[in-house]
Amino acid sequence: GNLPVMLINDIEINYSLKKIVAASFGRGIFEANLDNLHILPFTFNTNNPFACNNSVTVFTSTPSAPLTSQTFCGDVEINPGVTVTITGTIRMKPGTEIRVKNSTTAGTPGGQLIIDGGTITAAEGCNADGRWKGIFVMGDPTKSQAPLNTTQQGVLQVINGGVINDAVTAAYAGRFTGFNPSNFTIENQGGIIITDDAYFV
Repeated sequence: GNLPVMLINDIEINYSLKKIVAASFGRGIFEANLDNLHILPFTFNTNNPFACNNSVTVFTSTPSAPLTSQTFCGDVEINPGVTVTITGTIRMKPGTEIRVKNSTTAGTPGGQLIIDGGTITAAEGCNADGRWKGIFVMGDPTKSQAPLNTTQQGVLQVINGGVINDAVTAAYAGRFTGFNPSNFTIENQGGIIITDDAYFV
C-alpha cells in the first residue's frame, strides 16, 4: 500500500466494513480495505481439559500451583476452604461467571480467589458483546469478616497489578439473580473484596 515507513500510534479494524485504520503522530490517518478478511469462527483450545462443554468447573481443593493459562467455557465455583491463585491469563467464555463461595460451617473458611499480578478476561471472538459477567464474592451478613484467613465469607484479592477485564461488572460483594436492573434479587451479601495495585478495565 501507500503507508510510509513510520511509527503507528493506533490501529483499529472495522470488521463490518472490512477496513483497517492506522493513525500516526503528525503524518495523518491511513485507511485500507480488507476485502479478503475472513473472520474465523471462535474455537477454544482443544488441549484445554475444560474445552467447551459449558459445564461448571468446581474447585473442591486448592490447586497445587497457581493458574497461569486457562480458558473456561462454563461458570467457575471456588468452594469453601479452597484458595485459587491466578498469576497468568485466564479467559472466560462470554456470559459466564466466577462464584467465590462462603462457608456455612463454623470453622471452615470461605473460598478465596487471589489475582496476584494475573488477568481474568473474556475469551475473544464469540459475539459483539463478548463480556463475561464478573466475580460474585458470596458471604453472609450475619458472620464476621475477620480474621481474613478464617472468615466464613468468600474473599477476592486483586493485588500486584492484577487485572479484571471485559466483565459486565468486575466484582460483586454478594450475588444477584436476574440481570434486569428494575427486577433483581440480591443474596449472599457480606463477601470481602480487597484490592492493592489492581486494574478494572
